[in-house]
Amino acid sequence: MQWLLSSYPNIQRGRWRTRVVAELCGADADPDEADNLRESIMGLRYEPDAFVIEKELKELLFFEVEVYSVLKEKKLQAYAAFMMELAGYVKFGLLTVNKHGHINTIDLLPYYADWLKENAP
Repeated sequence: MQWLLSSYPNIQRGRWRTRVVAELCGADADPDEADNLRESIMGLRYEPDAFVIEKELKELLFFEVEVYSVLKEKKLQAYAAFMMELAGYVKFGLLTVNKHGHINTIDLLPYYADWLKENAP
């Protein structure tokens, strides 16, 4: 985790939901927008290994550390659906980190297409 701190000094772990709502829905936020963002955030059942909130850029980055296994398809689909829910409010990104410290950005759009196929009425 130390090498992540060198690239992302404001990286955090733990209670991401309350921190995201607090930092991205400040006192000057539109109440409806804040409620919608809060609802989207509370709907995600997965917990990232770490996260970064870039308040000025309205960006939320999740980090998944893949030491022993790769991310499961269902988890990637859930993150993709989450990304689309946040699209009007916050830019969302998912990065994976392997045991050698390599950081990769995951393109979630293909997983969103798969999620739509599986969850279409």
